[in-house]
Amino acid sequence: MYVDIMCSQVKPFSFHKIEPPSNKVETTLAELKSMYTFMFRMRRMEIAADMMYKAKLIRGFCHL
Repeated sequence: MYVDIMCSQVKPFSFHKIEPPSNKVETTLAELKSMYTFMFRMRRMEIAADMMYKAKLIRGFCHL
């Protein structure tokens, strides 16, 4: 049987005088793929903007 939910535990948080959030994360494989695809598209956009800025096609400042 294949389960589509993943559970991961991250490093504990340290805060000052507040209740920290849970350090357990549950997600699905589809959600992870969606996040990766979105991250990949954003990075490609940054690279394209950098190339256009260096080619002087974007005026002003370009903070990536």
